[in-house]
Amino acid sequence: MIFGTPDHRTDNPVLCQVAADLTAAGIDTLYSPFVEKDTLLKFSHVSPMAACGQYYHVKAGAMQKPGEIRECFIRLVGEILELARAMGIELDDKPDAPLMQSHLKILDDLAESASTSMQRDMEAGKNSEVDGLIYQVVRLADKYGLACPEYRRVAQKVKAELAEK
Repeated sequence: MIFGTPDHRTDNPVLCQVAADLTAAGIDTLYSPFVEKDTLLKFSHVSPMAACGQYYHVKAGAMQKPGEIRECFIRLVGEILELARAMGIELDDKPDAPLMQSHLKILDDLAESASTSMQRDMEAGKNSEVDGLIYQVVRLADKYGLACPEYRRVAQKVKAELAEK
């Protein structure tokens, strides 16, 4: 769990206690002074995986193989990096391990049967995180004047599929 405050302080006694309690409960916790960047960093992998998986109705295994599905994942990550830069947040700041390569390694290390909770919820007909993981990217692209064609394509198809249900 990643959390923090917009003022970038990490000395709030209540939040320090929350971090300690979560850690004691066995939950990986980051009380971050850069919560926006750290949250967006995680989002930059989860959102593209969910969007690509839902668009093609596939699990991680299909994204691990060279071809159109993997290229879609790569384009989605690229659009999140572009959005982050437009928001003034530089995510790809490690020259020895570029973020795209890191995300591809994470993807490739997953079990072939891995999927996102959004995909599983949508398959089960439950409420899902589709608004935050896909549609919000399109809204932010509009706000920052970005094209983000891959996210727009995914959002359009997912909306159409949900309308049919």
